[in-house]
Amino acid sequence: MSQYAAGDPVKFLTNYNSDMATIDAALKEIHVSDQGKVPTGRRIATLPLSSDITAAQLQAAGLAAGDASGNAQNALKLGGVLAANFPQVSSGTWTPGLAGYTTAGSPTYTKQMGTYYKIGTFVIVGGTVEISAKGGMSGNIKLTGLPFVTGDPYFSGQIVSASGMSLGSEFYVVGLTAWGGANFTLLSYGNATLIYNMTDDAITDNFMAVFEAFYNAVS
Repeated sequence: MSQYAAGDPVKFLTNYNSDMATIDAALKEIHVSDQGKVPTGRRIATLPLSSDITAAQLQAAGLAAGDASGNAQNALKLGGVLAANFPQVSSGTWTPGLAGYTTAGSPTYTKQMGTYYKIGTFVIVGGTVEISAKGGMSGNIKLTGLPFVTGDPYFSGQIVSASGMSLGSEFYVVGLTAWGGANFTLLSYGNATLIYNMTDDAITDNFMAVFEAFYNAVS
């Protein structure tokens, strides 16, 4: 009634049921609309409640962990200590390379392909590296470019297949071992079945290796 001003026309209800139904519908619409409003005065941590709170905001407030793929939602469902211990899963690609420990060198690559899966700090890698020139590498040979720095305890892997060995069929690349850093050292054995660190004189300019390995990352 406060909206009434002098001179406004006054209309009386001519059909009570019909007119009141219109009024009731309007009041109901206002009520429903008001209920649908988000109480912006309330907050989750430091975030005001809104219809567009994102996973990134929840992570920033320490209420979730993970990424947009769904890990944040899973962590929220676990709750409490379980959420804090929820292992994050990721995957991707990386670029494997070769280098010497004494002299890194500048190899010429014809193929560099690598993939990884990471569950918590446990990392599984695989790939292929192939060169057409050693480029001055010297000393023990290492596989470089791991997607995450190796941690303790270190793990190892195997060479699935290799070619371009300079010492003939009695000398083979057999595996990889992680000694820290973002690399593996190549391992081989000779006709005496002894395990050696692979050195630059054991491979040719056309060396190729297909490998798979696993290790514990620093973080």
